[in-house]
Amino acid sequence: MAKMQISQRDRVVLVLGAITIVLMLGVFLARKPLKIYRESKQAVIDARLRLSDTYDTRALILDEQNTAEQFKKVFSDNTGGRGLTLLINQTLQDTNLTGKAEFQQVNSALGREAGKRLDTVQVNLRGVSLKQLIDLLYGLYSKNKLLILERLEYLRPSRDNVGLDVLMVFSALKTA
Repeated sequence: MAKMQISQRDRVVLVLGAITIVLMLGVFLARKPLKIYRESKQAVIDARLRLSDTYDTRALILDEQNTAEQFKKVFSDNTGGRGLTLLINQTLQDTNLTGKAEFQQVNSALGREAGKRLDTVQVNLRGVSLKQLIDLLYGLYSKNKLLILERLEYLRPSRDNVGLDVLMVFSALKTA
């Protein structure tokens, strides 16, 4: 068989055609791995964002747990649900007002709305000075317990004009 002679020009065209076919096959074959690479790169970015969100959520949960523990310390009194009564009694003793005061647990509208989760005590003071009243309120609120002066029924001069008569209703969350 005789060899065919290919001209220089035809050789260049064949070589360029072969190079073009190889490049096209290379691009076509590399497209899928390139796509997979881009998708995996995006997956890594998404995973890092989720990890960052997880760390942020964990930090929030730990902060909330610390806050909850602090609230437990504030609300804990280990008194079987009579914390407000004992707090008021102790403060009246500390301020030497036990002889001028009467107090009792009552049901209040605020307590009914809260679903009986509030401990409510009515305090009736007779013949106290303004300084004694302020000392009582300071003593109650300085004990680091969450306490609400729900109502001040009256604050008026006493009938014998010696001091003030006061009727107050205090509420606090029940702890037991």
